[in-house]
Amino acid sequence: MNVITGNKKSFLNQRGFSLIELMIVIAIIGTLLAISGGAYSSWRGNARVDSAKEKIVSVLQQTRLTALSQGATQTTTFNYTGAAASPNTLVDVRGQTHTFQNVTLEDFVCGTCALGVDNTDAINFQPGGTATTLTMRVSSPGSAKMFYVLVNPVTGRVDVRKTCTGGVCS
Repeated sequence: MNVITGNKKSFLNQRGFSLIELMIVIAIIGTLLAISGGAYSSWRGNARVDSAKEKIVSVLQQTRLTALSQGATQTTTFNYTGAAASPNTLVDVRGQTHTFQNVTLEDFVCGTCALGVDNTDAINFQPGGTATTLTMRVSSPGSAKMFYVLVNPVTGRVDVRKTCTGGVCS
C-alpha cells in the first residue's frame, strides 16, 4: 500500500529510464554522429567534384556543338587559381561565367602526370570538329575523388579519365 496516496501500486513499479541509461544512449548517439560526420564531409567533397566535372563536360560539349552547328570557331575560357579556397571560373560560349567554389581546377599534363603552368586556358572548337588541347584535373579537399577532363585536339571529343599513371591518363 502506498503511504502517500493509499493506492496499492508503489512508486518502484513505475516504468521509465534511469539517468545512467539516458547518459549511455546519449554517449552512443554522440559517437555515431562523430563517425558519420567524417563520412558526410567526404561525401560532400565527392559530390562537389562530380558536379564540377559534369558542368565542365557539359559546357565543353555545348561549345563543340555550337561550333559545328554555326560553322564558326567557338571559345570557352578557364581561369585556374589552383586553390580550392578561391573560386575557379569558366566562361562558356554564351559569355556566362560559372564559378566552382571549394573545387580545385588545375592545368594538367598527362604525358608527365604533372601539373601544368597555365593560369588560364582558352579552348577553341573549330567548325570542322577539331579543337585546341586541354587536360584539366578536377579535385576537392577532403575528397578522394579526382577526375581528368581531356579535349582531344583531332576529334574535339571531350573525355573524362580517373587516373594518371605512367604518363597516360586513363
